[in-house]
Amino acid sequence: MYLALATITELLQQMAPAIGSGSVIAVAVICIFLLLVSTLYYIFPAKARGVFLLIISYLFYCIEAQTFALFLLLSTILTFYLGKCIAGTESKSKRRWALYTTLALNFGLLFLLKFQTNFQLISFPRMYLIALPVGMSFYMFRATGYVMDLYNKTLLKSEDNFVSYALFVSFFPAILAGPIQKASDLIPQINNPAKFSQKSIELGIRGIVTGLFLKLVIADNLSVNFAPFDLFSSEISTGQAWLATLIYPIRLYTDFLGYSLIAIGAANLLGFNIEDNFDKPFLAENIPTFWRKWHISLTNWMNDYVFSPLSILLRGWNIWGIAIASGFIFILVGIWHGGTANYIIFGGIHALAVSISILCQKSRKRFEKKHGLKENKIYCLLRMLATYLIVSFSFIFFRSIDLSSSLQTIQALFGGASGIPWEWNRQVTAAALATAILFIYEIKDTYFPNSVKLLNSDKIYIRIIVYCMLFAATILWGSDRFLDFIYFKF
Repeated sequence: MYLALATITELLQQMAPAIGSGSVIAVAVICIFLLLVSTLYYIFPAKARGVFLLIISYLFYCIEAQTFALFLLLSTILTFYLGKCIAGTESKSKRRWALYTTLALNFGLLFLLKFQTNFQLISFPRMYLIALPVGMSFYMFRATGYVMDLYNKTLLKSEDNFVSYALFVSFFPAILAGPIQKASDLIPQINNPAKFSQKSIELGIRGIVTGLFLKLVIADNLSVNFAPFDLFSSEISTGQAWLATLIYPIRLYTDFLGYSLIAIGAANLLGFNIEDNFDKPFLAENIPTFWRKWHISLTNWMNDYVFSPLSILLRGWNIWGIAIASGFIFILVGIWHGGTANYIIFGGIHALAVSISILCQKSRKRFEKKHGLKENKIYCLLRMLATYLIVSFSFIFFRSIDLSSSLQTIQALFGGASGIPWEWNRQVTAAALATAILFIYEIKDTYFPNSVKLLNSDKIYIRIIVYCMLFAATILWGSDRFLDFIYFKF
């Protein structure tokens, strides 16, 4: 199958001048790959499907990470047997040893690879430095979460079938950038393969088509046209600085949401259910709510394995303990993205915003009740805008190449240079229209759920028309280049 896919890719590349777009090739490869995998998956007998998917997952990962797939295999083997060690004994010392070994090996290696250049932790020549393998954070979170669930006894039994466990860790739709699944959610689905169903296939097509639309029509079109503002932060005008700052959250959102929908759709094609990773985050009225709607699987992982034990440890501090534990989580989130000052400041901004929101929650509710603001639409809209501005400001540090560039962008917000050459073109127009459609859909789905239904219509022909329109728009208005997903570098 891999040779067939490589041949098809080569043929498409030869046809590229006639097709006219590299992104069309990428879309074709994704669709053909998923069609081949899902078709073969359902042809195989149920008992052989796990082995088949495991082979596909490792082939898929090897294409992206080459020999670094050995890290994936090593982490899988270690956590499989350390999990058995925890589940097989009641000895507190042995259970702690297995847990601490898991944490030390997984996060020690992750820390070393992520921060070897940032903090100059090692004095080896640069030729010996190893780039962080794609997806490593996500599969290590998945494997570590499994061991911690066994230690906390929220998972009562270790997995006996190594193939099932290895597939849980390496499941190809989610290995590169999540969503981060819990063993209790995914392993039962692996051990009991779903039968072929029209509903699963349609959900898969919906996720993939919608994800490609968001990625190519919005995220990549915006990235191609607005990336120069990030690279030449010292030369941009005040208007360009504000435009880049307010646009970037949309760029990141549609890029990551697009990937998540494609991943979830690919899993749906195979009969698997994976939790959503986003839930209309820009309709949030405060930063804590934003993080309950943004990168949900990471937030849930941090809540389960960091916040919960830390808040228990600080329970004597009452609301201050909750605020400190919550703030600590977002410092970790910043550090997880990278060890540079930029990411630490990014995490620090969200830590401060979340902590203040928690500490002021009671007084805010009293104020809202006294002035009748809770149901006031203008007040709610102003809170949404304030939240978006805080998020946009924090992303200046997230997107800039270094602290100096971040500070230059902030300075440009209040007094920039003459500006760099830039024009509003067809790609920006397409992205703007698609963004408007996205937010209209999200507002309708949140506040008017029973109004006109398109993707969720009861009539299949309406849904098919919508899928075809989204796919056609992706081909016609999508970016000429299929850029790497932003979260692949984390």
